[in-house]
Amino acid sequence: MEKFKKIMKVYSNWHPSKLVLTIILLFPFLYFAISKFELDNDFWFLINTGKEILKKGFITIEPFSIHENFTFMSQQWLSSIIFYFIYDYFDVYGMLVLILLINCIIIFLLYKLLLLITENKVKVSMILTVIIDFLLLISFVKTRPQIFDIVFFISELYLLELYIHKNNKKVLIFLPVISLLLINFHASIWLMFFVFFVPYFVEWLYFKFFKKDTFKLNPLVIAFLISLLVGLINPYGINAITYLFRSYGVDYINHLIGEMKAVTISDNILTYGFVFFVFYSYYYNKKQNKLRYLLLFLGTTYLGLCHYRGLLFLYIVSGISLGYNFRNIFKERNHCLKLTIGNKFVYSVIIISMIVFVSLNIKIKTEKDYILYDVANFLDQNILDKNIKIYTGYNDGGYLEYRGYRCYIDPRAEVFLKTNNGKEDIMLEYYNLQSALLNYKDFLNKYKFEYVLLANNDIMYLYLDELDSYQKIYEKKNSKDVSHVLYKRVSDENN
Repeated sequence: MEKFKKIMKVYSNWHPSKLVLTIILLFPFLYFAISKFELDNDFWFLINTGKEILKKGFITIEPFSIHENFTFMSQQWLSSIIFYFIYDYFDVYGMLVLILLINCIIIFLLYKLLLLITENKVKVSMILTVIIDFLLLISFVKTRPQIFDIVFFISELYLLELYIHKNNKKVLIFLPVISLLLINFHASIWLMFFVFFVPYFVEWLYFKFFKKDTFKLNPLVIAFLISLLVGLINPYGINAITYLFRSYGVDYINHLIGEMKAVTISDNILTYGFVFFVFYSYYYNKKQNKLRYLLLFLGTTYLGLCHYRGLLFLYIVSGISLGYNFRNIFKERNHCLKLTIGNKFVYSVIIISMIVFVSLNIKIKTEKDYILYDVANFLDQNILDKNIKIYTGYNDGGYLEYRGYRCYIDPRAEVFLKTNNGKEDIMLEYYNLQSALLNYKDFLNKYKFEYVLLANNDIMYLYLDELDSYQKIYEKKNSKDVSHVLYKRVSDENN
């Protein structure tokens, strides 16, 4: 115990230079040296959409699946175009560079936000920036539109806090800009932008009720209203704004799709431990709690524990709560120490060594390393006309559609809801099929697929060999024992 106290005393008297701060803030990038960089499963339908928009303009009829005349809107159209451009010109390496650059921006914004929250407490801000960025890297800094979401929401919180701390109305001008970007980069998340305003309004009312000094409300309300109005500036108008209400809260989707499942204690004890630690920080700082931070934390905790994807918001807001509650845990100076010439040389060598180490150790999974790449090549070699009907499971359709085939379903869950496509609830049909509530023979007779591609987690994987109407023509297994089997229909009767 005495040894620990001595270590804490030394650390508490340590005041890092700016270059040392830079080195420490680069530590999350070591994650890329110990993990494999690969494209997210959603990436294929995103770049396919981007390509289609550039060729034909904004899409209103779903163009990739076997289903006809499905109403469609690309709620991630700008993200899709950016991803397509980068991948088309620079392949997976361009996407890696994009992820690294976005993560640099995330680290910078997180650190600036935490410095503001902690009243320029460097060490607490530095530690929390590294921790929160690691959490975001592990789950959310992927080749999906949510990388832009992280930047937008941290920026929003920074501007709101900057307005309150500095009483500078000019910074609120940028809030409508973020709203405009968010509705076009990722429309289904846009309403969360306004949810983040709510704790600030509630805190203002609380202080007014108890007749305490607080920030001016009018500029914030004006920024809120303008941000609402600019949401209409998108290719799909009001449909983009209301997209969330037509796409989420569906029970069978929440059971079927991993990111929509609840975060349980048995599977995610570390997440619950982290939440408990944030709650402890409020007990530690019980005499000086900020109402808006507590409300932000409670709201995002509920959201995060209900659905995996909600953890993104929880991690960001937890950084604010921890920063404010532990802001005085270390002795701090108001400025960083200056560097000597010798120290500059040493720290420069460390930074360069870190960059080289990460660069040499990054393992990249290219398109050719995907099991579906070989499946698609087999189809290309054996099929002259790609305008055929192929059954794929939820996770596999996106890539085959990217390769030009028309599939039964792909990872765009909300596209296959009747509330969005106006025709049929394909997601419910798929859920019933995988849950054995729909007879697979009746399902195959309905669609009469020319080809059926089954992963070994598909319910039909166990049964299709029994049917005389389908013949196995190709099988591929990867190193993780994930199998894909391709069947060809040879007759119209399912015995």
